[in-house]
Amino acid sequence: MGVAQGFIAGYNDTDEMKTVLFEIKAHPNLENTIFADVDKCGRIQGEQEVLFSIGAVFKIDNVQLDPHLRLWKIGMTATDDGSKNLQEYINSIKQEIDDISPSILFGALLFNEMGQIDKAEKYFNMLLKALPIDHPDVPNVYDQIANIFAEQGKLNMALENYTYAYEIRRLRFFSDDIHIANSLPNLGFIHKQKGEYDKAMDYYKKVLAIGEKNYPNDHANKAHTMICIGMVYNLNKEYNFALDYMMKAYEMYQRLFPISIHMLHPLCGTLMMYIKIN
Repeated sequence: MGVAQGFIAGYNDTDEMKTVLFEIKAHPNLENTIFADVDKCGRIQGEQEVLFSIGAVFKIDNVQLDPHLRLWKIGMTATDDGSKNLQEYINSIKQEIDDISPSILFGALLFNEMGQIDKAEKYFNMLLKALPIDHPDVPNVYDQIANIFAEQGKLNMALENYTYAYEIRRLRFFSDDIHIANSLPNLGFIHKQKGEYDKAMDYYKKVLAIGEKNYPNDHANKAHTMICIGMVYNLNKEYNFALDYMMKAYEMYQRLFPISIHMLHPLCGTLMMYIKIN
């Protein structure tokens, strides 16, 4: 635990981010959940690292605030339950990745996985100059450039590039097309970061309306949008509305995935913590 605490030292809680320490129990006899001690393979000795496979499933046992460490502790147990449903979830994520062209994916990996922000920015600017204006990747390039500006805290420049991407998609697709729904959250996010909550809410609710038309039943994208709406309500101190949307999203995830694996979604931990706090 001492090593893990070292990684979170110096981080402070905010309204949107909480310091969390995960405590994971794993039995070596599990069939579908694979893990291994990789401490000797790491570049930094003594980190006591354990690597879990992509197909690893965890069941959340408890979520509690540790008053001494001043952070949230989430206890989880590795399990073989729900492997079939997990594969369906992985397949849906794979479909999203498959929709990204290799040229975009390369730059995104530079930025997101390798942390090479300057190289990623140069790459996308070069790509923007090289592609014809009507190339299908052009709005995605603007989105990626905006992502970089957002990471650097240059919110106005991020908003400008997200807007370029959105306007191009408006010319290419109908107003209720799913491609439009994929563009609007970016605009909502920037307005949220700028403290312009009414504008952010307007974009997120448009996304939810498009989602309702394209996905009449439960869908992970709709649940994700509900979380975004709930967070904006929370920032605007409209806590009852915030909790209502958070609960709707949580219940949708429960219907989409069994109780043993619906917590695997990256935002489910945020949901549970929010519900517990309020």
